[in-house]
Amino acid sequence: MSQPSIFISYSRKDEAEKDKLLSHLGVLQSAGLISVWSDDRISAGADWRQAIREAIAQAKVAVLLVSANFLTSDFILDSEVPSLLQRQQEQGLVIVPVIATACAWRMVDWLAQLQVRPKSGRPVWSDGGSHVDEDLTEIAEEIARLVRTQEKPTRPSSVVRSPHPPAAVSVQTLDDQDWDSLLYRIKTGMCTPFIGPEVNRKIIQADREIALAWAQEHTYPLADVENLPRVAQYLAIKRDLAFPADEVARLTAIRAAPDFSNPDEPHSFLASLPLPLFLTTNYDHFMTQALRHHNRNPHQEVCRWNRYIPETKSVFEPNSAVEISKSNPVVYHLYGHVDLPESMVLTEDNYLDFLVNISRQPVIPRQIEKALVRTSLLFVGYDLTDFRFRILFRGLVAALQRSLRRTSIAVQLVPQLPGGRQINESHVRNYLQDYLAKDDVRIYWGDSFEFIKELRARWEAYA
Repeated sequence: MSQPSIFISYSRKDEAEKDKLLSHLGVLQSAGLISVWSDDRISAGADWRQAIREAIAQAKVAVLLVSANFLTSDFILDSEVPSLLQRQQEQGLVIVPVIATACAWRMVDWLAQLQVRPKSGRPVWSDGGSHVDEDLTEIAEEIARLVRTQEKPTRPSSVVRSPHPPAAVSVQTLDDQDWDSLLYRIKTGMCTPFIGPEVNRKIIQADREIALAWAQEHTYPLADVENLPRVAQYLAIKRDLAFPADEVARLTAIRAAPDFSNPDEPHSFLASLPLPLFLTTNYDHFMTQALRHHNRNPHQEVCRWNRYIPETKSVFEPNSAVEISKSNPVVYHLYGHVDLPESMVLTEDNYLDFLVNISRQPVIPRQIEKALVRTSLLFVGYDLTDFRFRILFRGLVAALQRSLRRTSIAVQLVPQLPGGRQINESHVRNYLQDYLAKDDVRIYWGDSFEFIKELRARWEAYA
C-alpha cells in the first residue's frame, strides 16, 4: 500500500514557518508513516503548476499554513484552495488548517467552516513563539492518527448491515470549530443570548406542569392538558382575559431566585460574559438580577407588542441618554414580564396576536433587529417542540434571515420529542434538514446546565 501523501499549502513569504512545520512532519516521514509534499520538491525547469495539480490530486491530507500572506495570495486563493475544497467535497480529502500567525481567518467563510489547529484558534507563532514546538508536535501526531485511520481496511460490501438504526445514540453536533467561533464572538461582544424556560426547571414549574394543574382544577375539556397556551386560552375565556397572566405572575413571584454565586448557574454565567444585550422569553427577572449580582448596571425592557402595555421611557428611544454597552447591558423581554401582566404572551391568542403585530408594525426596536442580523444568536433553554421557540424562530429570527444577511446561529436545544421518544440519528437528520439546517444552525444536544458547564470550561480556557 502506498504511503498517504501530505500536501503543504503555504505562502512563499512564510518559508521559515513552513520549514519548521516540515521538520516536525519529517519525524513521521522518517518513521515511514507518511510522505510529505511541498513545492520544494519541484525540480528546476519543471511545470510547477502541473506539479502542484498532481500533488493535490494524490494527497490524502492537505495542511494549510494560514497567515495574512496565505490569505492574500492570488495563486493560493484562486487555484490551490478551490481544488482542495473540491477534493474534500467529492473524495473526502482531509484539510488541516494551521493558524501560523495572527490574521483575520475567522472572517473568511470557507476557512471559518473548517476545524483549525491549534483548536483554540491561537496562532502557533504567537507569544514570542514559546509554544511552537509543542503545537507542531501535537499537530504532527494528529496527522499521523489521521493517516492510520485512512489506512484501515474498509468493511467488504458483501457484509449485510442491519436496516434498523440503533434505538438511541449520543448526539453532539457542536465540533471544536463551532465552539471556537462561538467563543470568539462572545469575546468580541458579537453574540446575543436568548434565555428560554428550561433554565428555570429547578425553580419554576414547567409549562406542562402548570397547564396540567390548571386543566385539572378548572375542568379543561380537551385532551391536550399539557399545552399551556391552549389551557391558558380556555381560562381566559372561562374566567377573564387577565386571569392566566395574573396566575403565572403569582406563581413566579413566590419562587426564590437562583443561586447566582454558583458559577454554573445559567443566568449567572451568562451575566458574567462581556455582552451588551440579552433576550429572554421568560417572564421572570432572573437575568436582570444575575447581571446586578455581577456588578453590572442592567436596563430591563419589554416588547411593546400590544396597545395595552404602558408607554414608559426606553433606552431604545433616539434621544435616550443611556449607551447600551457591556457595563450597561439590556435585558429585553420578548414575551413580557411579571410586573406587567398585560405584556405577557401566554394564551394561544396572545401568541397569534404577537406574531401578527411584530410582522405588521415597527414593534421590535431597531437595535434588537440589528443584533438579530449581525450577531451570533445563542438559544439556551428551549425544547425542539417548544411553541415559544417556534413562534420566536419562524416569526422573528428566520423572517429577518430571509431579507437580510446574518451570521451563523449557535443553538442549544433540549433533545426531547413528543411522546417520550428518544433522539436518534434519523430524527436529528430529518429535523435539521426540514427545520433548522437551511438557517445555518449549529445544535448542541443536551440540557442547559450541561451546556453552560461545558461553555464555562471552554470560555475560561479561551479567555
